[in-house]
Amino acid sequence: FFFQAEDGIRDYKVTGVQTCALPIFINLFSTQIRALNLPAPISVLDVGCGDMQLSAGLAEMLDGIELTCVDIHPPPEGEAASDARWRRYRQFDGRTLPFERQSFDVVIFSDVLHHVPADRLISLLASAGAAGRYVIIKDHFEYGRWSRFMLRAMDFAGNYGYGVSVPERYFSRESFKAALAVAGLRIDGLRS
Repeated sequence: FFFQAEDGIRDYKVTGVQTCALPIFINLFSTQIRALNLPAPISVLDVGCGDMQLSAGLAEMLDGIELTCVDIHPPPEGEAASDARWRRYRQFDGRTLPFERQSFDVVIFSDVLHHVPADRLISLLASAGAAGRYVIIKDHFEYGRWSRFMLRAMDFAGNYGYGVSVPERYFSRESFKAALAVAGLRIDGLRS
């Protein structure tokens, strides 16, 4: 999913399921970032980065990428000092990204927004649209009770051990479009 601002300005572990899907997500995001034809260096903000595996994969696939990673959780004790990747990490409040307007070329969300409480969603999306020229989002749509049940089961399996909330409902295409519109983001492409 691709979005552009209306004003034209332009201790986590990976589960087996996430490990299998990670190369697919890395390919998805790297393809979309390349398609923007931005000159290097390309500054990317990964919102809801977890253990930063996605960003690490993007750094391997894309030359000239500068990554910053944010999440609501503090970095794992001890790892922040000993693991160099945590130098690009910042904790944030989950509502407003702590960056100046146009700080990044691209802001990415990978399976994050359906976990954001409704009272924070619009402000987070608007903050992303202000912080970056482009926002690329990969998330889930539900198409009825069965798909909702399957999404909740997968979310529970992947997130239970980390204290991440599992939503009662997921976005429909319509609710997703409406949230983006309220946040002031324009859809450049939407696939499901």
